[in-house]
Amino acid sequence: MYGERRRRWKTFLAGWLVLLPLGIFISIGGVSQLQNVDWYHYEPTYFVLRDLNSGRAADQQRAWTELMRRDADKSLSANTRDAMARFALVRQASVVAPYNPLDTDTINYLGRRCLAKDLPADQLTKFFEQSIRTKLAIRNTVVLGDWVPYLTIHDGWGPTQGNFWTKLSSGGLKLDGRTIDGYSGGSGSYTGFGSGSLGTSTKCPAPGKHELCVTVRIEIFTGSMGAPGASTLEYRSDRTITGNFEVVATRPANLLQPVFDPKLAAAVKAAVTPQAFSYSRKDRMLGGMIQFNSPPVNLACDVIARYGGKEHQISEVTYHAPGGTNGYSISGSVPDPPPATVDVILRPSEKAAEDTVDIYSYWNQEMVFPNVPVSRH
Repeated sequence: MYGERRRRWKTFLAGWLVLLPLGIFISIGGVSQLQNVDWYHYEPTYFVLRDLNSGRAADQQRAWTELMRRDADKSLSANTRDAMARFALVRQASVVAPYNPLDTDTINYLGRRCLAKDLPADQLTKFFEQSIRTKLAIRNTVVLGDWVPYLTIHDGWGPTQGNFWTKLSSGGLKLDGRTIDGYSGGSGSYTGFGSGSLGTSTKCPAPGKHELCVTVRIEIFTGSMGAPGASTLEYRSDRTITGNFEVVATRPANLLQPVFDPKLAAAVKAAVTPQAFSYSRKDRMLGGMIQFNSPPVNLACDVIARYGGKEHQISEVTYHAPGGTNGYSISGSVPDPPPATVDVILRPSEKAAEDTVDIYSYWNQEMVFPNVPVSRH
C-alpha cells in the first residue's frame, strides 16, 4: 500500500512532553552523582607524586592522603613506595615546630615500615639518625676559677605511634682533645617529638680558648618505656658533639647585667607561680614546682622558703626568655618541718645566672609569694 506517511504532531509533542522531564531528572541526577565522585582517586600515580613534590602544602597533603589510601589497598608499585619513603625522610630531616599533620603522618609512616621490616637498610639507618638532633651548648665566657656549665640539647623527631622511644646518655668527655677522668654523665628518655637537655659542668681550665667534646649514646627502642625486658633495641649509635668557650683571667665589668623596669614588674610576677609544694618527713626535703608562663625577661633566682621567722634556701631556678611555658621541679633539705603554708621567695642571683649556658642579663627584683600551701607525706 502506497501513499504519504502523515505525522500526528499532537501525539508526537505529547510524547516528548512526557519524556522531557524524565530526561532532565536523569541528567540532573547523573551530574549530581558525577559531582560527588572524587576524581583524584583515578588520577595516575605519576601526577599524584608530582603533587607530592610540588612544594605546595595543600597539594602535598592531598597527594599524601591519596597515596596512603592506595598503599592500604596494596596497589602501589615498589618504585612509588620508595618515592614515598624518600619524601618522608626529606620531610623528617627538615621538620621544625609548629608541626602540621603531614609532619606526623610521614614520620609515623616510616615508623610503620620500620616495624614491618619494610625499609631498605640505608633508609632505615637514615630514619633512625634523623630521629634525634643533638647539639652542645656551653657558656661562651667563663671567669677563671668558675665551673664551665654545658648542656647536651636533644630534639626528637621520631614516630608518635608504634611505641618508639629514645634513650640518650652522656658518655665520655674531652677538653682540648684530652679525656677528662671521672666524668659521669646523665641520661634521659622521651618519645615522639620530645626534647630536653642533660646539663652539668666541668672544672675551669687555664685562660684562653678551648674546645669541649661530649660523646652521646643514642638508643632507640620499641615497647614499653622503662619496663625491663619489655622493649626491643632497634638502633644504637655513639655521636660526638663539640662546642667552644673562652676562659678569662679577670671578670669583665659587663659580663652580667642586672635589669629592672618598673613597668614590667607586675607582668613578670604574674608569669611566675610556685605550686605543688610538699614536705617529706623521711628525708626532710621540701620541694615543689616553679611554673613559668612566658615571663618577658630572663630570670636567675635562688628559691627560698620562709617560715618560723627563718629563710631556707631550697634551690636555684632560671628562665631564658622567650621560653614559653615551662615548669621546673626544685627541692632541698630544710632543718625544720614547715607549717601548712610558707612564703616562697625568688631572689635574684648572679651565681644562678653564671650556672647557665646562656643568661647574661637577669631580672633584678625579688618576688615574694606568701602563703604557698605545703602538703606532707
